[in-house]
Amino acid sequence: MQQERIRGGDNLVFSSSQEADRFRESVEQRVAQEQGNGAVRRREIVAEELVKKFEEHGVGTSSLHRPWEHSQEEHAEVQELVNTAFAHDLRDALRQAENSPSFPRNIDLFHDVLTGELYAAVLGQRLNIVHFSAWRIALLAFPVLLLVFAIVLFAYSI
Repeated sequence: MQQERIRGGDNLVFSSSQEADRFRESVEQRVAQEQGNGAVRRREIVAEELVKKFEEHGVGTSSLHRPWEHSQEEHAEVQELVNTAFAHDLRDALRQAENSPSFPRNIDLFHDVLTGELYAAVLGQRLNIVHFSAWRIALLAFPVLLLVFAIVLFAYSI
């Protein structure tokens, strides 16, 4: 008997819709059991049960309890991506990020590091400060003074 693979919906892991239904029922039972113990941790329970299911099929997984924490290797990889973005092209850096085994986690860290370095560059060049020189003030003041002069001249001519 050949097992059919169900594609689409929520049955991407299971060989049949019946297997998916059994999994869903067992997860709902576990959620109901743990609900009485305090806070409902539905997402964590589903993640833990999916890890077990993947391991049954020989696929190694790791559950991320703190996805905002990154390893030193990820930081080093992302720093190389940022260096590529500054030295060559942002598209090249994004292509490298997509081909990384850390994808898509590295994209979040890449964004954080890249924007941090760009902000530091903006501050370093003082691009965030508006500089008004005397000629800019005079250039802006001239039309205003001309308008005031025209209003005064019109008022006295009536």
